[in-house]
Amino acid sequence: MFAARPRWVYTLILLSIAILYIAFCTYFVAHEDPIYVWDFGEFWRMYQRLGAGLGTPGWLGGVANSISTGDYNISGALPLIPSYLLFGGGRAPYVATIAALYSMPAVAIASYIAAESASLENTYAKGATLLIAASTLPLLAPTLRGMWDIAGLIPLGIATIVILKTAYLTRATIRQLILVGVSLWAAFLLRRWYAYSVMSLMVVTLFFAMASSRRDLLKLGTVLSLVVKFAIVTSVFCGLALYTQFGLISRILVTDYGELYAAYHKSFSENLAMALERTGILNCIVIGIGFISAVIFRVPAVLFCGIVATTVYFLFTRTQLMGVHHFLPVAFWSFPVLIFGIKSVGSIIRLHDKSILGLCAVFSITILLGATLFPRVFPEAFYPTEVRPLTLDNRDGYEKLLRAIHENRKDTDQVNTFGSSLILSDDLLRSLSPDLADYVPFTPHVASTHPFRFEHLRAQYQIATVPALTQLAPGTQRHLQVPNDLIVEGKGFGSGYSKIGGPYRLSVGVDAFLYKRSRAMTAEDMAQLLPVLLEVNPSWRAMFFESMEPRLALRTEILGDKWGRVTPSGSNSVSLHPGETTGTSITVPLRFLESKSPKSITFSMPAQALVSCPNADGVSISVSVDGHVTWEGVLGPGQTQAARIPVGENLFIGVDKIGNPYCDTIVAEFSM
Repeated sequence: MFAARPRWVYTLILLSIAILYIAFCTYFVAHEDPIYVWDFGEFWRMYQRLGAGLGTPGWLGGVANSISTGDYNISGALPLIPSYLLFGGGRAPYVATIAALYSMPAVAIASYIAAESASLENTYAKGATLLIAASTLPLLAPTLRGMWDIAGLIPLGIATIVILKTAYLTRATIRQLILVGVSLWAAFLLRRWYAYSVMSLMVVTLFFAMASSRRDLLKLGTVLSLVVKFAIVTSVFCGLALYTQFGLISRILVTDYGELYAAYHKSFSENLAMALERTGILNCIVIGIGFISAVIFRVPAVLFCGIVATTVYFLFTRTQLMGVHHFLPVAFWSFPVLIFGIKSVGSIIRLHDKSILGLCAVFSITILLGATLFPRVFPEAFYPTEVRPLTLDNRDGYEKLLRAIHENRKDTDQVNTFGSSLILSDDLLRSLSPDLADYVPFTPHVASTHPFRFEHLRAQYQIATVPALTQLAPGTQRHLQVPNDLIVEGKGFGSGYSKIGGPYRLSVGVDAFLYKRSRAMTAEDMAQLLPVLLEVNPSWRAMFFESMEPRLALRTEILGDKWGRVTPSGSNSVSLHPGETTGTSITVPLRFLESKSPKSITFSMPAQALVSCPNADGVSISVSVDGHVTWEGVLGPGQTQAARIPVGENLFIGVDKIGNPYCDTIVAEFSM
């Protein structure tokens, strides 16, 4: 039966792999600790928020806004919603759905391109190629980490197939050109960094199109045909991108990503080592054999894929080091070269394609299992970079640390850490103890994208480590390393904290300590940190000296009972809420070194307060400078009031309820 219908073999393998993928991913997640930090967790949380909000007012508008303006837009989670409705927002069904819905089609397309490029005719050889693709760890790794980036390989693969089948678009019809343009846009829609892949694919396609038409390249008709065809693809891509993602593209055009991601820069040797480790030395050797063989035997499709992969690699690494998900297109377009290399080795040792590829499929599956869940059976050099389940190095140490935090902190006490690694970070604390999520401030890990806030120095509790934990290029995270060390050494602002717990052994050679504030922070504490902070990012000078950010961090506050809150909401603004029976007030210094003086302050209360609290009746506000009342007034929902700030030393703002304290949050914004 299989002889009569050999495609059944391929279909059966495809279905079997899909089932095994789901089982494998579920088993993998079951062996993880809940430490899904940064991108490992953010995509999952986006999926959960999208599913939980389905059908609520503004849901569709939120999705549209995310797609139009978001650096990390929600489009990749939309096809996953049925899984959320059926199985909920758990990690295992989430990862398994990505594997079945995105990874399987992507590896099937990769194996198809490889089989066609290497001219594989035997069905069993094609089936073995699919098994090799499915067990190629660089293609599976992002899925195991909970990222849906592999979805972008599906449209890129479709575009690649059309390009190869139409002799690099030289024979493409209008429909095929539109399909390529739509496919390239779909990849960019799913993840903006696929722009490097889109650019590389089109540049190499143009080069091969010119090479294949070189005999007629001097003819005007040939040149015009190429120009028109590539113009159609470009127009479709640009038109769709501008229509759906205008906000994002507007920002991309004025952003220097090389400077923005300077902390992620690596040297050529470091990037090359990364590529070799991710691919595996043995696979790199076979890919090299495949590329050389393609040159010798003039196999343009294999050469095309190899050159696209190389171009993507060099373009991307000029901006930053490739993360596990960024490496996907390199692994994808390298795969046909790998398969051709295996076929070439088989020819040398006189093995049929199905035999050599079948052996390599068994070997590849063994490598996958040994690099993820099970012990290795081959020498280390045979394996790519491991992707093991995320686990805590020393669970007991983390449990003791969290127990100490819960035993000490009260009410709205903040717990801050300057750690920036998988061993300790703000995101890790929130993942391990979700009940702390609202009380762990966001750590500015990347100085070029997130400003340092002196508010971190006000936290009631600090977690510091020996040694300080950083992960990016040397010197780019001194704004985290130095505060951590000052706490440990008890110097500068760190002298305002007392050690109350530790050491807690988190990993080999890494101990954490818990500190509690023992005195208020001073202007001198801040001044000592300024040279370090401005050395890391000189552009912060404007925020430190031309806004109220440092002075708001130096405030003293008296919270009203029960509902009283004070929350900085920007460099020049702060939110206040009165208590149930007593008012909330802050006193802010008006002078800080050579900082600009504020001219006025504007109070506002959102009209939406009436939606949540129909009985909201506003607040009374009092403003004083150095003990002299300068303004008093009443503010209701949807209203705005402004007050001038005279020259002085200290500004007092008091907020109290009028009749009831419901939804009485106001925003005070300073004008400089």
